[in-house]
Amino acid sequence: MVTPVKIRELALHEVEHAAAVLGRGMLNNPLHIRVFGREAEHRERALRMLFIPVLRQQMRKGIVLGAFVADRLTGVTGMVPPKHCQPGFAEQVAVLPALIRGSGMRRSLRVFRWVRDWSRHDAATPHWHLGPVAVDQIYQGQGIGSALLREFCQRIDEHQTAGYLETDKPENVAFYQRFGFAVIEAHPVLGVRNWFMIRPAAR
Repeated sequence: MVTPVKIRELALHEVEHAAAVLGRGMLNNPLHIRVFGREAEHRERALRMLFIPVLRQQMRKGIVLGAFVADRLTGVTGMVPPKHCQPGFAEQVAVLPALIRGSGMRRSLRVFRWVRDWSRHDAATPHWHLGPVAVDQIYQGQGIGSALLREFCQRIDEHQTAGYLETDKPENVAFYQRFGFAVIEAHPVLGVRNWFMIRPAAR
């Protein structure tokens, strides 16, 4: 079933709502379970607290897109331009208070290890970085994720720039391959297998 979807850029006042959508949509990602634990309610709260400052940073550097169905926000993705995708030290420190409130110091340190490992695998090719990207749980499987990916690909093709992403869900690999992404590396992050994918620049 394909649901009619409207995609638009989100504004700063919509960040908390967008973070809640991401928290529910990415609740069962293997890496999130490893970092934040198996208790779903705690994990959702920790993810929401993490994504609020992350999305604010992404809005300053790039774009956050929202997918709407009948005026309801159902999916979210960030897209950050070349040379800005990896958070600097000051940005990581700015996220720390929200992380500690959401999950405590020990789990917060796991997040920094996770970000460090992703940074080490970041593609050298200039690229727009996709992520975080998720569809709210009750709306998954209705074509909303595909609508977000089509919008992302159209925008980076206009810039004639590559796209890049990381995913910890094996079923996502085939999904992203449908949009022209290819796996360039697979590597464990905190013991969880992650795939690093790139989509070549349009000519």
